[in-house]
Amino acid sequence: MDAAGMAATSKPVRIMNGTGKPCHGVIVPMVSPLDARFEADAAAVRTLISSFARSGVHAFVLGTTGECASLDAIQRARIVAAATEASSGRCQIHAGISGNALNDCLAHARQWQSLGADFAVAHLPSYYRIGEAAMEEWFLRLADGSPLPLLLYNIPQTTGLSLPIDAIERLASHPNICGIKDSERDESRLERLITIARSHERFSVLLGWAARSADAVAAGIDGIVPSSANLVPAAYRTLYNAAAAGRAEEAARWQQITDRITDIYQKDRPLAEAFALLKAMLAGFGICAPHCAPPLATADDAAMHEVMQTIEPFRATVIQSHPEELTVG
Repeated sequence: MDAAGMAATSKPVRIMNGTGKPCHGVIVPMVSPLDARFEADAAAVRTLISSFARSGVHAFVLGTTGECASLDAIQRARIVAAATEASSGRCQIHAGISGNALNDCLAHARQWQSLGADFAVAHLPSYYRIGEAAMEEWFLRLADGSPLPLLLYNIPQTTGLSLPIDAIERLASHPNICGIKDSERDESRLERLITIARSHERFSVLLGWAARSADAVAAGIDGIVPSSANLVPAAYRTLYNAAAAGRAEEAARWQQITDRITDIYQKDRPLAEAFALLKAMLAGFGICAPHCAPPLATADDAAMHEVMQTIEPFRATVIQSHPEELTVG
């Protein structure tokens, strides 16, 4: 089936904003809650999704923050099922299908559609160092075969590959490619992404560089994907609304607050350690357990104690986002 034919059979996109863009606003790259046996914790998934929906933000499950590369098919399916059940149409569910085998990725897209996800998200395969033409071909094959609208995902920090801007421009014309989440930290690239966001009516550009959220939204980026929104989704929604409305001082104030929260677990740390500390903070607030899927190491008690002491000044900001979930006094 050709691209146009496949796009015609895809799940209709639920546009939950006033812009006409399929993806917009704050999309939280959700952690994957696990129990002590490293099984997916469906109850904790539902807790997180409910807090996102109340805060007016959306969810991206099975991404980098969600440790997707370390989860098996059963764990992934349980997380997507719990997320879509908890969402019940209140927020969009973007579900990762990334991998190195095309057929496996497409099988996940079909399964996630059957479970009620809204979008499939995929980054480049990470084993071979492929060139630009092969990168485009990979995404075109995914888009042609996916029953869900495909969101591209550029994250050279983990794949070792950067999707060129010119390739993004060409891929944006595919009827079943709805946008891109770009996590590459490069100012000149960001400027070109903002231009793409402004010039395409149906192609969404989402930024995975949290520290540039306020400025990028003010300049025209469609959405932001900050990992700290697992803790403070309402804070990021306030930041986004202020920046989009041109309230620069308010947006800058929330950017400073969220940056300080992010620095607690990210500053001068590799991704693997940062994700463990993010889960430790969520555990400290009673939102989910701290367990990480091997090979990532779960934060020990000393590390958890340290991050909880450091985040104490932001307790009220966290409570605002999770008023019904918190179990700590």
